Amino acid sequence: MPIQSDFDRNRELIVYTLSGVVEFHDVREVFKEMIDSLSITKNLLLDTRPATFPKPLENEDIDELVEELTHLHDQSREFTEGKSAVIAETDLGFGIMRMFNTFAQLKRLPFDLVPFRTMEDALDYLKEDS
Repeated sequence: MPIQSDFDRNRELIVYTLSGVVEFHDVREVFKEMIDSLSITKNLLLDTRPATFPKPLENEDIDELVEELTHLHDQSREFTEGKSAVIAETDLGFGIMRMFNTFAQLKRLPFDLVPFRTMEDALDYLKEDS
């Protein structure tokens, strides 16, 4: 699974694009990369449109991922004012990302990963005032 990242200084935004076949361990890796980049940018966007997910994430996978992100974030103490969004066009992907966001809120992860179906909607959200 290739991960491409592009930094847009004007928008204070890093766009991570997943492509190819994506497994759970790949999702974990991209989230770790995103946490690591919080010190250099205000906003993050994860674009999953070019990716194929052969097996949807299970509740246990999502819970494990949120726990890991909470731990990583607690170590870095970054990302207090920015926003993050994910583009998930399919009904299944959108639903899974909404579930992820709910788990994250319940675990008090200090940032949201708000799901959108289009790039335009995600970018509009990211440029809104907090």
